Amino acid sequence: MPSRQKRILTGGTDNTSLAPMSGAPLRTVAPALFVISAVTFLLQIGLTRVFAYTIWHHFAFLVIAAALLGFGASGSVLMLRKRSNDMPIGDLLGRLAISTGVATAVACVWITHVPLDPFRIAQDASEGLRLVSYLIVITVPFFFAGSTVIVALSRYPAAAGRLYFADLAGAAIACALVVVLMNTLGPRRLLVACVLLSTVAAVITSEIKRRRYALIGGLAVLASVINAEVGDFTPAASKLAAKYAAKGGEIIYSRWSAVFRTDLYDFGDKIPFHADPSLTTYGHAVGGVGKTFSGQMPPYRIIAHDGDACAVMVRNRPEDQTQELLRHHLLGLSYRMKPGARVFMGGVGGGIDLVSAVAGGVKSVHGVELDPNTVDVVCRAHSDYLSNVCNRPNIHIEAGDGRSVIRRSSERFDIVNFTSVDTITSAATGAYLLSEGYLYTVEAMSDYLDHLAPSGIVSIISGDVGHPWGLPRWTPRIANVAATTLERRGIQNPSDHIVIVASFLPEDSFMPHTAMFVKNEPFTAPELARLDGILQEEGFVFWHRPGKEIETSASQLIRSAPDERQRRLDAFHLDYSAPTDDQPFFMHFYKWENLLSYSKFDARYIEATGNVVLLAGLAFAVLGAIGLIAVPAMIAARRKPPKVGRGGVIGYFAALGVAFMFIEIALVQRLVLLLGYPTYSLTVTLFALLAFAALGSFLTRNLPATRRNVVLLVVGLSVLSGAHYLLGDIVERALLPSPLPLRVFAAIVLLVPLGTLLGAFLPLGIRAVGERDPDAVPLAWAANGTTSVIGTVLSVILATVIGFRGVLLIALAIYWFAIFVFPAPRRRTAGVNETTEPPPDVADAITTART
Repeated sequence: MPSRQKRILTGGTDNTSLAPMSGAPLRTVAPALFVISAVTFLLQIGLTRVFAYTIWHHFAFLVIAAALLGFGASGSVLMLRKRSNDMPIGDLLGRLAISTGVATAVACVWITHVPLDPFRIAQDASEGLRLVSYLIVITVPFFFAGSTVIVALSRYPAAAGRLYFADLAGAAIACALVVVLMNTLGPRRLLVACVLLSTVAAVITSEIKRRRYALIGGLAVLASVINAEVGDFTPAASKLAAKYAAKGGEIIYSRWSAVFRTDLYDFGDKIPFHADPSLTTYGHAVGGVGKTFSGQMPPYRIIAHDGDACAVMVRNRPEDQTQELLRHHLLGLSYRMKPGARVFMGGVGGGIDLVSAVAGGVKSVHGVELDPNTVDVVCRAHSDYLSNVCNRPNIHIEAGDGRSVIRRSSERFDIVNFTSVDTITSAATGAYLLSEGYLYTVEAMSDYLDHLAPSGIVSIISGDVGHPWGLPRWTPRIANVAATTLERRGIQNPSDHIVIVASFLPEDSFMPHTAMFVKNEPFTAPELARLDGILQEEGFVFWHRPGKEIETSASQLIRSAPDERQRRLDAFHLDYSAPTDDQPFFMHFYKWENLLSYSKFDARYIEATGNVVLLAGLAFAVLGAIGLIAVPAMIAARRKPPKVGRGGVIGYFAALGVAFMFIEIALVQRLVLLLGYPTYSLTVTLFALLAFAALGSFLTRNLPATRRNVVLLVVGLSVLSGAHYLLGDIVERALLPSPLPLRVFAAIVLLVPLGTLLGAFLPLGIRAVGERDPDAVPLAWAANGTTSVIGTVLSVILATVIGFRGVLLIALAIYWFAIFVFPAPRRRTAGVNETTEPPPDVADAITTART
């Protein structure tokens, strides 16, 4: 058969318009896109989890940027490279799919055996080269994966609805399975699965080279399996896990999950509990032990989450005097204030709070821990280390998010306690850009106060920073949250309802421990007198006490009237404003306007690292957009005059990339509280959006690609988004007491119309461009993928300033802008069918005639 005829039958672009939509190539292309899309999603999640452990959660944007820029680069390269158009579609897609698998295997091996610590770049130039190598090896798999999609859309633009449906459906199914896969396989084996699935996609599409691709893929799978079973990822030297290993800590428990990698380190008798402040902050040297305790420090273990964010397990045996220690610790202060208390514990951690509660003689404990593997360590696998404290009949422990659990509870507690439960580590993916906790917002504090029994107290304990780090961060901000909440509840003088106790004054120690106690009623004179006695006995100090003027930043904010407090907040170079559920960024301490003047760059999130990384990610995305959209578009325009305006193509698809990510991230945040677990929110939201966006894409197959239809879609999207904006809180509170399956079902139902509409915009645009200028389809893909990176990073930056509701409104404005730049196809002449692909019967007749 002549090569020209062969290209016609296999979908070659010599005569793209003659390739039948229902032919054999399309029947294999759609399943291949389904598989490759699933690979892409699983690869993103797997690498995000790996980097949260090996580098830091700050750098999760590397994966997002690599994925979307890889997709954008694929469109740009294919726009400039025409030789691939002569290759049969099955062979080309098979080659790209197998390249995806091989590149994934190479990336797995590289990041396993080449450790990276970005915070040492200033001291070691080789770390900069390693960072560049990371960007390259993780971008290449996404480049090949993106190429499979854009090749299919370029060859079959009229079938964009079906093909985009397959693409989104693959991502949706992967999203639905990712939590189960991560919990059962872990990221190393999950990446092996990505290599295997890429090989499957190559074999599906290729009819001529199946054996060759199966052999190459089999070798790549074997290499990745060996790497997964023999090697392990290495945490950066700046992470605590690296320090534990250097100090001789032995890992006696290790497990990955969709939340964390959880490691239990045992030090034996090598290091006393209080000897090394770099390992723990609970001892005499820097922590909250009162001066009246004269016993020996007990042995301890440390639970590390993603190589850092550690929780301490102190051995609880009679000979260790552990309970006596905790009676004299800040952790036990609330139990001395409220003996026989019914306690809600919002973060069980390594069990030290449970032991402290037992030592304080509490009546009962309802404990919640975000990480299921930590619950397994404390209550099952190593519960004997804590004398099986979880098994007491008056103690109930569950895995979940503390805020959501207490909101659904009908109980009232004498003490609601949160100890060092970070909002950043509650991000289910470990990604600072995608998820923020809701434990320390104004609405959260109100929830805790609502669940107090008469004269009950909210107890929030954490380490803070002092000299030489500068002003404390945590304590003044949580103090402002408490004062603002009390004022919103109608309390005129919140100063009488708050007490803050610390192990040291901020100028005396670089890391004091602080405990803030908040009540619905004012603290009584007997309660304050009891506290005065305890502090004098143990050597603790007040950072705020009703009836006293103490010159700490926290006390100044609490004692100030609202207007004066705002003036003080404006004067501080740190951001002490009270976070809300719409702007829940409690750990975002640095004001953007003061970033260059006061910021420090350090591995810890107490510095301006989050701000700097976000800005670096935004700059990286913008430069990528210039290099992957603007430059290739100009080069292509010089080579061949465009049939459609490049500005309209870039404007429309760039708007979709930014606006879709704005809406996606805002909705993920919106559902965290309803679903009660960050993992559920991320998974359910993305699954629903992708699945129903796939449905919307499929439904557009017979919808004319006109500006009028885009207007109707934007109007519908505006109405639905407005409903979410106005009624979201009401629906959420109505559904909150319902069982989890019902809440998940309700969330999916709420996202059905939004997802369906969102999925219609891109295929309509692809068809409109393909009808006028098929050569511009790769440019459209590059614009959409590249600007999605900008949308991801920019949405979080904007949310820290105007909140997620503001981000949602901006997204709608961008969709309205997309109407005006929509690349509407030319009007068809009466009686002439100008579609890029004729009906199957016509195409078959033409092919038969030419044969």
